[in-house]
Amino acid sequence: MPMTPTFSPSTARLFVRGMAPAIIACLCGCFAEQSIPLTPRDVTRLEHAPRPAVSGHSTREWLERAHVRLAGLIPATPYAALVTDELTRPDGEPRDVLKHFAVRPDDLPRLLPNFSGLRCTAQGGSTRYFIDRPAPPWRGFDDVWIPVRPNLSLCGRIGWARDKHGRVTVANAIVILPGLFGDHGVARTRDLAMGLRACGYHVLSLEPRAHGQTEARYPQAACTFGVLETDELMAVNDWLESQPGVSRTGLIGFCWGATTALLAAWYDGRAADDPAISPGLSRFLLSVPRERPRFEAGIIAFSPILRWEELRDRTERPRSIFFDPPTWAVQQTVRDRMRRKGYTPPDGDLGRLIEFEYQRCDLTQWVRKEEGFDFVRLLPYRALPVGDKLEAARTPMLVVHASNDPLSSAQDVAHLMSRVSNPRVAALIVADGGHVGFAVHAPRHYFSLIVNYFDEQSGAAAFERSVAAIEPPDESHSMHAGAME
Repeated sequence: MPMTPTFSPSTARLFVRGMAPAIIACLCGCFAEQSIPLTPRDVTRLEHAPRPAVSGHSTREWLERAHVRLAGLIPATPYAALVTDELTRPDGEPRDVLKHFAVRPDDLPRLLPNFSGLRCTAQGGSTRYFIDRPAPPWRGFDDVWIPVRPNLSLCGRIGWARDKHGRVTVANAIVILPGLFGDHGVARTRDLAMGLRACGYHVLSLEPRAHGQTEARYPQAACTFGVLETDELMAVNDWLESQPGVSRTGLIGFCWGATTALLAAWYDGRAADDPAISPGLSRFLLSVPRERPRFEAGIIAFSPILRWEELRDRTERPRSIFFDPPTWAVQQTVRDRMRRKGYTPPDGDLGRLIEFEYQRCDLTQWVRKEEGFDFVRLLPYRALPVGDKLEAARTPMLVVHASNDPLSSAQDVAHLMSRVSNPRVAALIVADGGHVGFAVHAPRHYFSLIVNYFDEQSGAAAFERSVAAIEPPDESHSMHAGAME
């Protein structure tokens, strides 16, 4: 009769010690940043010149139709993706989307229950910084400096779409925003930028204030976590529109950059007396409302941080890489920034970093930090005020989130959409992809959705123009006249 082998405790310890390096090496490779090249061959094209139903749903209807065609590109799962109207109940309250996807909130930051979400998150992100030196060049792209304030220009990396003779073509220009403190070294940004250019778009990758080479040239320009950054995006749009060959501009944001992208849509269409902009803060906002919408080709926000104040609260005490890796990773990013700027102690507390950055910039002479928080807030936090900012959006908007996002809950998207009746604002929640890891999980769906969304003939903006041609104008979302200065 065969004997079952047994191990003494000392033998077991030796076995674990011997296997540990292999296990760690396997995990490190599995959770390292990945490059996912994107090419025109990866795109499933939608039919051109769509004819809308007379429903007034513009972007929401475009998404429903596009999703029918593109859903097959998402890897098979027992849980169907949800589009805008499926995120709310008949009574208008948010649906329990995590229950739909069989996701337990407590499992989201844990390795074994949410292995795929954490893997996609890690492979879609970057832990490197290119501040002391520029990121390696991209073929077909040039570095440019875009003036946004009298004493500040932002570093951009731009690639112009060209015909077979090398001449710049007339096309939409897409701006890509990184996550918090990201730069041109992020593989996700490079892969998307090069893929979009190959599909016939002009592409501008942006390093906002306190990011990348903008930080290197202007180390005194503090990060304001979406306040001044949103205002400066208006100048980026205006600069880009002035360039030859640019038809319309579009915007893509990831993570914190996605939150800023959402704010840009509100800020562009804001009322002159918007309560989220205090008189003190208005001193620092240079852009003024205009008749033509900015980012007219549309905006996509991938994995926005919709309840950033709750994320800030989670970083108040040290987190473990083993029990809460996403919050731990945010704390590492915060520590890196604190060390670079000499903030002590560099403890990973996001709230303390925000305090330090506010103190470094001129805002604090006129503005309380709470006024900046009101500007950035998109969802309620405790008893603090929040307006329905996205009702002011004048351009197509699409929020894309994953149910297993370990950093920013997909349930927040349902809460956001329950507050928004603006038909220009749409949302899609898919089962997998973690936090900004959509290119890792479903590259063909991710890229096809983006390329089609910005298409001049069949994209969301073209669809909305078709709706406008057969419906009377909707005055409820029109811009109020008046300057903000």
